[in-house]
Amino acid sequence: MRYSALIYQKEYIWIPVVMVQNKKTKMVIVYPWTMVNDYLVYSNGEFFAVGGGQGKFGLWLHADLTHGYTESCGTFNNPSLTIDSSFECVALEIWDFQY
Repeated sequence: MRYSALIYQKEYIWIPVVMVQNKKTKMVIVYPWTMVNDYLVYSNGEFFAVGGGQGKFGLWLHADLTHGYTESCGTFNNPSLTIDSSFECVALEIWDFQY
């Protein structure tokens, strides 16, 4: 199997975070591209990452799709997306918009 880097249209990349306060209240926070760097999306046979810079990833997900890591990054000016930087992924949702 051959892996290669993919380039995405920059203005359409962001990190969305859904925060559930209770069963009736949900809030979506979107961290758009800051244009500080071009470290938007990177993947290889071992992991998938969104955002980066200075050795950090905004969202990093292992190829097994169950182990992840998150830190603040300049690409999206996001905070760590979880209380503990390491997390177990129990569900993954990926959106693709066709224009």
